[in-house]
Amino acid sequence: MPYENIAAVLALLRKRLLYLGIAFGLGVIISFPFMPELIRKVKTDLLPEGASLIYLQPVEVLMLEFKLSAIFGILCALPLAAYYVYRMYRRVRRGKTSLTGIFTRLLAIVIVIELFLAGAAYSYFVMMPFFLNFLYQDALSAGAIAYYSVHEFIYFIIMTTIIFGLSFELPVLLVVLARSGIANVGVLSKYRRHAYVILLLVAAWVTPGPDIFSQMMLAVPFIVLFEAGIIAARVASMVR
Repeated sequence: MPYENIAAVLALLRKRLLYLGIAFGLGVIISFPFMPELIRKVKTDLLPEGASLIYLQPVEVLMLEFKLSAIFGILCALPLAAYYVYRMYRRVRRGKTSLTGIFTRLLAIVIVIELFLAGAAYSYFVMMPFFLNFLYQDALSAGAIAYYSVHEFIYFIIMTTIIFGLSFELPVLLVVLARSGIANVGVLSKYRRHAYVILLLVAAWVTPGPDIFSQMMLAVPFIVLFEAGIIAARVASMVR
């Protein structure tokens, strides 16, 4: 029996990995034709006036397009992977599916998507223009001429945008930790000031500008998300 159980688990794992691979492959295939337009869009929106994009290797642009398509494929596979993890969690908890439960799941999916888009939009339309212009002006003041590698420039912006989108899922993470019993809402509330200090230190380290304004642009959204996560986790614990 143990051997049969292990074989069944491995078979299920192979099946799910196959589906994840299909989702990844479809994401790559569908997105690849649009990568040149994406590169032009990012260049138009965020390249500082007076700077130029250059490619240093013959295949640099092509490899960038493949890499961006792979990132899009991973993003396509992530929701399916999250669904598999959730199903495994429900199976362990032996939870029953109800109409309320289905509505809660749909609401959670909408919230997750909206938080990701909000984080990505904040990075792309607020943070990136400010930071790139600051870095460009700083380079000009040092007598440098701005020639950016197309791979480094575009990849940096896309990855930063995705990281911001994922980091805006902090409230969802806190709710999941509270619902699973891993984190205690009281402890999170008690040590919120410590969290503020950590967020401020991270903002001071990440932001290129030495001024407090640029640091607050990064720290304030995460403090707000942390507080929203505590409130949501408290509500989730009450209705658990």
